Amino acid sequence: MNLNIGLSAIQASQFAINTISHNLANASTEGYHRQDVLLDTRRSTIVDGKVAGAGVNVGQLRRIRNNITETAYTNSTSDLSRIDQSLMLESRIESVLTVGDGSIQDAMNGLFDEMSRLSANPGEISLRNSVLNQAGNLASRIRETSNQFVDIQDGVKQQIQLEVDTLNFEIEELVDLQNQINATLDDRVPNDLMDRRDRLVNQIAERVDVQRFEFVQNNMGLGLAGSSVNIGMTPIRFETVTDAAGNIQVQLEEGDRPVEFAGGRIAALLDVHNNVIGRFSGQIDTFASELISQMDQLHAVGVGIDGSFKTLHGTRSVSDVDLPLAESAVFPIEAGELFVTITSPSGERQTTGISIDPATDSLRDVATKITTINNVQAVVDGNTGKMSVIAQPGYQFDFTGRLESTPDLAGVTGTSIPSIGGDYTGTENQTYTITALGTGEIGKTAGLKVQVADASGTVIDEINVGDGYAAGDSLELGQGVSLELSVGDLVAGDNFEVVMVADPDTTGVLSAVGLNTFFSGHDARSIDLDSRIKGNPDAIATSQSGDLADTNNLKGLIEMRNQFVAGEGTTFENFLGELNSEIGFRVQASISVQGSLSDLKFQYATERDSVSGVDVNEELINLTQYQKTYEAAVQVVRAMESMLDELFQMVR
Repeated sequence: MNLNIGLSAIQASQFAINTISHNLANASTEGYHRQDVLLDTRRSTIVDGKVAGAGVNVGQLRRIRNNITETAYTNSTSDLSRIDQSLMLESRIESVLTVGDGSIQDAMNGLFDEMSRLSANPGEISLRNSVLNQAGNLASRIRETSNQFVDIQDGVKQQIQLEVDTLNFEIEELVDLQNQINATLDDRVPNDLMDRRDRLVNQIAERVDVQRFEFVQNNMGLGLAGSSVNIGMTPIRFETVTDAAGNIQVQLEEGDRPVEFAGGRIAALLDVHNNVIGRFSGQIDTFASELISQMDQLHAVGVGIDGSFKTLHGTRSVSDVDLPLAESAVFPIEAGELFVTITSPSGERQTTGISIDPATDSLRDVATKITTINNVQAVVDGNTGKMSVIAQPGYQFDFTGRLESTPDLAGVTGTSIPSIGGDYTGTENQTYTITALGTGEIGKTAGLKVQVADASGTVIDEINVGDGYAAGDSLELGQGVSLELSVGDLVAGDNFEVVMVADPDTTGVLSAVGLNTFFSGHDARSIDLDSRIKGNPDAIATSQSGDLADTNNLKGLIEMRNQFVAGEGTTFENFLGELNSEIGFRVQASISVQGSLSDLKFQYATERDSVSGVDVNEELINLTQYQKTYEAAVQVVRAMESMLDELFQMVR
């Protein structure tokens, strides 16, 4: 009789019951894999020439695990973590760009609405103050939005660093854990350590994309970032670096190339920091810059209630007053003309155009050209990079391009004095040349005419100014412009020019250097009301003449609501709505992807749990089975003990 057979059964049953107890205790432990006892028969013995059984051994304590399902679950964890992080940040951006009360769009519409009310009564001081209040509110909302983007980006930058630091810590922990597993394998299978390792790998997968290579180094084959980085038995460390453009990159310590992560929170954070925030904050900058540039350009060619200027100081700097404007100005400048209107103490106006080419002309060159105009001077400050324009005592200037009251008479030898009247209604800048066709006395000489020709020499009209014309009567030149000739005579060939200006600044230089502007600053972070009008509502350039009834310039400002943002293919009014729609579509797409990935991860988790999870009912059935086996083995041992006792009694 062999007591060892019964004892082996007792021991095996006890081991199995302990394993079942361990399973039940960890039924709710995250990442725990059910363990199963595999029993082996002991090697048979020879008794009386016959083969006899020798009992049972615990062959293996197996961890129930499906490699394919585990890998799929880890990959889905990484993908879902990325989309969760992206969606959270995209939702924050969406809230910043929400259209409604208190938004940039609301403030902009309020400004244009107040301007429209002002156009009905341009002299009302309360309405002018309302325009300034709304403009200040708009500038404040734009700055606040820009600062919100800065705050989001700063927060993302800090989170990236925290995630990378935590990743480095988890990699160190993973390598240390694997070393413990390797040291234990000679004696026993460390199932619980392997469970801890699986949990840690899934934690790492929440931060970066992970590729698991099963059956390598005791199931410890792990690649990151598309397997471009492998984790071995020595810890690796990552670090963050910021490039010249302000983008954050993650690379191996002492490495020289960025690591491109495809999944996990770090990939989402890098994308949002380097691309998404820049995209939308850049659009707000574009909106602000275009709003400033276009509104300032319209404002610069008008005048307020006080009329023309004695002095104007530019509010925007160039980087170098001697560099071409194309290289030094904050706003783009095009080749074209700038018209300066000088008003004499007696009220006579003279309008002179200067050509500006930003590819060759510096701010100092522009100042020199303005100074060539009689009775006005422009100076630049090399330290500040700004330009000021100053009229001679008694004179005033503006950039309205108004018709000259008396043209330049350098080419006139007769005694009749021409004068120009009306308001030019054309859409292009033009210069007409008026030439005397013959010599004679105004209103008396038969057949005396003047010829009207455009800048190309094409004859527009020939107008009778001799017999049948009453000196001083208006002669229509077209497009709202009239000519009057005083009593006197004309000399054949005498000529003078009539300058008709639709756009006094075809270059954009006034906005670029900040002369008579509505706003200050140049982007979303710096936009504000120009200090010259902030406390002086009369300075709002509603007119082109200074007359209260003249609202021509204000109409141009109001029409900006429907003007197009350069290069964007949409109006100012629609720009922000389209930007909000864009981030809204992005959020909705992320929500859709998040739902799909959540379902997929849940499916893999269900499959994993069906294989590796602890079924309490099943464990209780197994417990009952091993309990009965244990009880039966005890009975066998007792029976053998009783038989031995009887045998010993017989021997005695």
